Amino acid sequence: MRKVNFFAKVRQANPYRKIAKATEAHRTVPNHLNREFKQDEPGKVFLTDITYLQFQGGQTAYLSCVKDVATREIIAYELSSSLV
Repeated sequence: MRKVNFFAKVRQANPYRKIAKATEAHRTVPNHLNREFKQDEPGKVFLTDITYLQFQGGQTAYLSCVKDVATREIIAYELSSSLV
């Protein structure tokens, strides 16, 4: 191959594939709620969301909240400068 100047491409491994298959805890779970967000029993169904807050100077903060669907109260929140 060197005599005729042929070169083989070396395929790079996809780093996101390893992240997706990292643990059992991060696998997709069945949809038990089926978009029925009107619940009567408090403490049965919770929602979560992560909000990215941009500050001056290029800094980012992350706000993570857990909300009870029945009472619509914020149960817990965490404000952090990293996602870890």
